[in-house]
Amino acid sequence: MNVWMVMVMLCVLASPAYARTLEVGLIPNWMEGESYLGFETNHNVTVDRFMQYFTIKPGQEAAIVRDFHSFLFNSCKNHTAQMGIQFVSTLDNPSPLRAINEGTYDAVLYRFADELKAYDDQYHRVVYIRPLPEFFGWWTQYGIYNVNNSRDDLVPAYRRIVDILRSTGNSNIRIDWNVGGLQGWGRVVVFGNESYAKYYPGPAYVDEASIDNYNVPSISGHQWVSFYGLMKPSYDELVAIVPDVPINVGETGSRSGVGNKSQWILDAFHNMIYDFPHMTNIDFFFVDYGNPDPGDVDLDTPGQAA
Repeated sequence: MNVWMVMVMLCVLASPAYARTLEVGLIPNWMEGESYLGFETNHNVTVDRFMQYFTIKPGQEAAIVRDFHSFLFNSCKNHTAQMGIQFVSTLDNPSPLRAINEGTYDAVLYRFADELKAYDDQYHRVVYIRPLPEFFGWWTQYGIYNVNNSRDDLVPAYRRIVDILRSTGNSNIRIDWNVGGLQGWGRVVVFGNESYAKYYPGPAYVDEASIDNYNVPSISGHQWVSFYGLMKPSYDELVAIVPDVPINVGETGSRSGVGNKSQWILDAFHNMIYDFPHMTNIDFFFVDYGNPDPGDVDLDTPGQAA
């Protein structure tokens, strides 16, 4: 399915009102062992950004630093790096947010800062960092709706992470405030009308914002939802909070089987250009999770090629 690449590299329209370049990032099908550079070779495409998540686990700091280094210096020599930094609880502290504020993870974060500075010195490339991605939820151990956490700990924890990553004076870091999304999964039903604004860390800590949402019909009663329908409510809310920064797509993808996945992807680019003028980057998770949720959001669905 290479139809999406038609608009990937140069999504610049003739009309000055819409003229801009959209970048595309991805996570390849790691469930089947596909590598980042292998994705481009396997699918005969070129993308702008590679995305990877790093989960800090107490006692495994050395391994996670090696993975961090490998992603930057091996996979991202010629691609913009996007890195999500996640945290798990410790036996002594079931709340990752509280543990961050108490300094439990400081040592590994300072190691990350050194790696980012070295990468900047060698390659002079920007790195996009997502501290505590999808914090607006319960499914991560650091999520504000996880019963082990206090919502009051979120903003100081977020700021502490950013301050440490910037501590070496490295100029290559851009901070992505990734709120999650959940539009297609009933955010209002689950969380009421609580605003993202309550958890805004301030302009010094946000270089861009991003939304995660998937079109996953036939799972738990979910219907086929357009990219526009998924993104519009969260996008409008974020525009009101951070009107002067890009508001991008942190994760997205579509299942097949109910509608046309290729058309859904093409429509997503159309929507980004015409309906979401603050968007400059979209990240696809091209992973086939099998069944159930979220299913085949990869790029290899039979019969969907165009």
